[in-house]
Amino acid sequence: MTSNQSKFARRIDVAQGMKWVHAIWLAGVLIMASFAACAAGTWLTLVGNPADAASDYVQFDPASLAYHQGVPELAVRVSRARPRTSKEGITFRSFDGVVAVDCEYGTARFLRAAFYANPDFQGEPTSTVVFGPSDIRPMAFREIAGEPTQRVVRAACGHSAVKSVS
Repeated sequence: MTSNQSKFARRIDVAQGMKWVHAIWLAGVLIMASFAACAAGTWLTLVGNPADAASDYVQFDPASLAYHQGVPELAVRVSRARPRTSKEGITFRSFDGVVAVDCEYGTARFLRAAFYANPDFQGEPTSTVVFGPSDIRPMAFREIAGEPTQRVVRAACGHSAVKSVS
């Protein structure tokens, strides 16, 4: 092998090695991105601006849609611009919960909710409430424009809200 051939062979080996380094780096980036995507969840915003902690917004998780005894259930969460107080006397800025949807009547009721003192579901919940069959808490987003209640019902009953949310 001549000196030029040897130099050329070394350049090919280095280039091949760099391709492996780049491939391993890219695989690591993709794996980390997939973990971040899983951690972020699949929350879709129905109304409001989640980038602004001083605003009201409503989100739902389409991946959470499940059927229990034929009734659709869906995870929702709400962050409020100002502190609110629930019927149970719990002061909160945000909450997440699960609702059962009655597609025939276009209504929904909360099955459970976790309340947070801070906006954007930060920190540990200050209270968690499970609503029994006789303790009906209608899903209503008081003083929030944009018909989020109807949009959640459509998402659970026909997925039309999922297709129309931008």
